[in-house]
Amino acid sequence: MVTAATRGTGEIGEDITAQVRTIKTIPLKIGNNAVIEVHGEAIMTKRAFEEYNKVAEVPLKI
Repeated sequence: MVTAATRGTGEIGEDITAQVRTIKTIPLKIGNNAVIEVHGEAIMTKRAFEEYNKVAEVPLKI
């Protein structure tokens, strides 16, 4: 994985690579030599969001 970003305004998003790398189920490497782009959604409960932001160096935005 090189970069992860939010959808933002549809033109400009936020770089969330560091936060995404903490999600254990997202592979950091895929056995493929081609350049590919992967789209997806990450969902967390409001409670998990609040708990994450209490200890995060860079809190997530609402």
